[in-house]
This record gives sequence, structure tokens and C-alpha cells, in this order.
Amino acid sequence: MPQIQTLKDLIAFTQKRFDAMLDQEGMEQALEISEIKKKNQEELRRQRCEVKRKTRVCIICCLVEVSPCLSLYVYIYIYTYYTHNNYV
Repeated sequence: MPQIQTLKDLIAFTQKRFDAMLDQEGMEQALEISEIKKKNQEELRRQRCEVKRKTRVCIICCLVEVSPCLSLYVYIYIYTYYTHNNYV
């Protein structure tokens, strides 16, 4: 009978240890997922900024092509208007 109790205790210990290992693995995966999400969000923000910058450059280039005789102040005014009113 003492051998049966010893085996039961060993099974209980092994089960607790296995559960602890599963919990640890789950926490590590959750941390890895959150790091990947953060990295992806930063990359997306960087790409959005790049698209906005390129769009603003295109606006200025289009203005110059359409009306090359406008003064620099007019270009700056139009550019500021479009960018501050969320057209870009």
C-alpha cells in the first residue's frame, strides 16, 4: 500500500509540474504575440507617415505643374490648407 500512495503522490506532483510548464509556455507565447503586435503597429505607423509624406510631395508637385507662376507663399498656403484639413 505505501507504494500505491507514493505513486499517487508522484502522479500529483508530475501533474502540477506539467500544469506549471503549460502556464509558463502560455505566458511566453502571449509575450511574444504582444511584441509582434507592437512591432507591426510601429511598422504600420511608419508606413502611414511615409504615404502621407509622399502624398504631400505629390500635391506640391501637382500645384507647380498646374500653376508654375504662383508664388511660393501661395503653394505653402494651399499645402497647409490641405494638410491641416485632413485632405491628406
